[in-house]
Amino acid sequence: MGANKVEIIESLNLEKLMIALVQLLKVTNFEDVTENNNYITAIEKSSFTEIKHMFVLSTLRLSSISEDDIDDFMKQIKELQENESANVVTIVSQFHISKGARTNIEAKLRHIKFNYLDRDNLIKYIDQYNDSFWRHEDAELLAYEKSFIHQL
Repeated sequence: MGANKVEIIESLNLEKLMIALVQLLKVTNFEDVTENNNYITAIEKSSFTEIKHMFVLSTLRLSSISEDDIDDFMKQIKELQENESANVVTIVSQFHISKGARTNIEAKLRHIKFNYLDRDNLIKYIDQYNDSFWRHEDAELLAYEKSFIHQL
């Protein structure tokens, strides 16, 4: 995994993290993808079931978060879950989510099934399903770079 990809993912603000995740969900098995302030809902359909997922985005470093901040984050998730009634809640972070952080989260809200999508998994899934994400957003800059490389 390239250090540059890690830097790109870790530098994403909430809006760009949301865009990256929505793009991933739309190219995989998810339907009815709905963006909200800091979370996304989507339906995973199979032959016999529909599973509602809620992806809660966090720009916090969950592996080194204070107890007060984790309590605030858990309160937010609890309120969102009460409103959305998702079958699965996935916490999405552009940083690493340690095993300790996961255990702490799950201990605070035992009645919710959690999944985690952290930096390394985001990179893996972007590589697998949406590798165009790594290309430049600025077409003019890309054209300039091509011209510059050609001149060398």
